[in-house]
Amino acid sequence: MDTVRNIRTRICCCKRRLILVNVWINIFSGRLPSVSHPILQKKVRLSLIFGIIAAALWGLHDLLVRLVSQRLGVLNSLIWVIFFGTIFLFFFSLIQFNSLTIYPENLSQSFFLRQEIILSGIFFSIAMLALFKSLKIGPLAIVAPIIGIYPIISLILAYLAGAEIRLIFWPLVFFVVLGIAVISIATPEESAQNELDSHKKYWSIQYHFPAIIYSLLAAVSFAITFHFGQQASNSSNTLEVSLHSRVVTFTVIFLVFIFTQTIIIPRAREIFFLGLMGLLDVAAISLVFGAGKLEMPALAPVAAANFGIFTLVLAYFILGEKLNTLQVAGIISVFSCLTVILLV
Repeated sequence: MDTVRNIRTRICCCKRRLILVNVWINIFSGRLPSVSHPILQKKVRLSLIFGIIAAALWGLHDLLVRLVSQRLGVLNSLIWVIFFGTIFLFFFSLIQFNSLTIYPENLSQSFFLRQEIILSGIFFSIAMLALFKSLKIGPLAIVAPIIGIYPIISLILAYLAGAEIRLIFWPLVFFVVLGIAVISIATPEESAQNELDSHKKYWSIQYHFPAIIYSLLAAVSFAITFHFGQQASNSSNTLEVSLHSRVVTFTVIFLVFIFTQTIIIPRAREIFFLGLMGLLDVAAISLVFGAGKLEMPALAPVAAANFGIFTLVLAYFILGEKLNTLQVAGIISVFSCLTVILLV
């Protein structure tokens, strides 16, 4: 009996894995309007799972930033990551269309006529530029918690767009954001720790007002990006939406970049890591956009906001970095809330 029961359990697990793989493939090929299989109904919210996977990909992406940003700089790394990510999306789209002759027709039909795609690309470029500017002029302990409120903004945008948000989700998302804030505050900075101990102005709102404004701009822009991206993906092919949105993002950032920075050509080793980061980045944002086809798509940005947790955990296991008590408490808080959202 135990042997038969174990075999049945393994068969059931295999079926669930196959179902999740098929759902993932269908979402990226634009053929899944909703999740209808009973295994995925009621208890499991696939949009949240997509967000968690996106957070893991972005967490690994941020870990790799340390390997290439020392020589290139953060902004140079950013422009190359977006470039390589756009190239990957372009080739994936060509594979899907199976022909170069079909692609321009789809481009004119879905890109120039869809303002959601254009707006998602513009706001993502604004979010990234505001993010790096805020981190450059302000301390992480102030900047990161402010940027981390974008899950709440995403939930508000979904509610204003007519989505039914269960009452229990609001406090759970609030505690997710609170956990992110605790982790950010508990994460020591390389250069600002002495200043934290010796200058009261470190915590002065007036002193860090520009950083706060840029942080708020980044948070709002991230939320709007995912909102428009999911709206476009709901009725279009996710790969197309991601590609065209990324083309807009690259164009805006490149135009800003050429007037403010000097482009540094990456070395061979750096190209490998930048290409990998570009692939991780577009896979993550495509998952969040693709959740637009699912029930409660606003949960994907909520979960994706926890990419910093995955960076800390990966750094702990790969680089041997330490986690303090507050960081561990924040991680437990966040994943406890996400688990409740997943199962209720």
